Amino acid sequence: MKKILFTVCVFLLMALLSGCGKKSPDEARLKSLLSDSLLQYKVFDNVQYLADKKSQPQESYTKTVKSSFKSFDIIRRQTNGKSDYAECKIVLTDEYMDRTMKIGMHLNYYDKGSWFLDNWTVISEDAPKINKKYDLNRLKNYLENEGYALASDLTVKNDPGKLEYVGELKSISYPNMDYSGQVEASVTFERKDFENYLWNITYMPHEDRKWNITGNWYGEPFTHGFDYNEKTREYLYVNITGMDYYTMSNLILSFSGTVEHKFKTIDGGIGSYGVIPFSNKLVSTTAQNVKMDLCAGNLTFEVNFTPEEAAIRWNKDDTWAKLERR
Repeated sequence: MKKILFTVCVFLLMALLSGCGKKSPDEARLKSLLSDSLLQYKVFDNVQYLADKKSQPQESYTKTVKSSFKSFDIIRRQTNGKSDYAECKIVLTDEYMDRTMKIGMHLNYYDKGSWFLDNWTVISEDAPKINKKYDLNRLKNYLENEGYALASDLTVKNDPGKLEYVGELKSISYPNMDYSGQVEASVTFERKDFENYLWNITYMPHEDRKWNITGNWYGEPFTHGFDYNEKTREYLYVNITGMDYYTMSNLILSFSGTVEHKFKTIDGGIGSYGVIPFSNKLVSTTAQNVKMDLCAGNLTFEVNFTPEEAAIRWNKDDTWAKLERR
């Protein structure tokens, strides 16, 4: 009888020792088994600054961020011999955000090496709580490098994960145009894919360009005749009396005025093709210039206004001649 009891005790002890070796991992062990592919992600900032535009340009960056565990709780698990499955609710935290998710972990016990994590899956994930604010100066530098000179900040709302900005543009008075306006910009922290996030920047300028080209202009667009001298010089007088604007986009829709083409005859007299009124004479406008074709008698002249200069030519084969205010 004693021999039988001894044998039973030996078997029970062996079973107990064997069971201790297969004991399912605790929370600390489970956390240590999770790979960096869950804890780690990249943040992209697509802002780029050109060195020739800023003395100290900020470059675009890709930052690798590694989270730490804020909490780790086993919701439920099932262990069958050498196989273990655990569902866990975890909260990961770092400087950019807190991420809450439920994951499933599949583990197996190996006689050599103990418990290993074979695979894991994300069962569900909440919307992250964003912790990081975007650098306002970085956004303003970006807008400056895009060509928008800022005069002052009109609206700044900088919350974690979202920056909304409205800036007033510097007013500039050119000889032929007055420039002013605003620029709206937004920066949001967005998910690019499972392992990557990015700061997404969008902006919309609202620019006012008011052309100031009314008045009298004078130019010498070309010379007439084969035997050129001072007596055969051509003159053009352009008088622009009115302009109409479409206020939302600040584009010029129409012109009105007169054009007169004069010339000196060979004997020194002044000849004229007459004063010709014009309105809507093939006008085109862009942010950088105003172009129009003006007719004087049987001649058509091409006139081009930029913010700082004005020029005229008889046809596309001629050289541009300067127009001056009178």
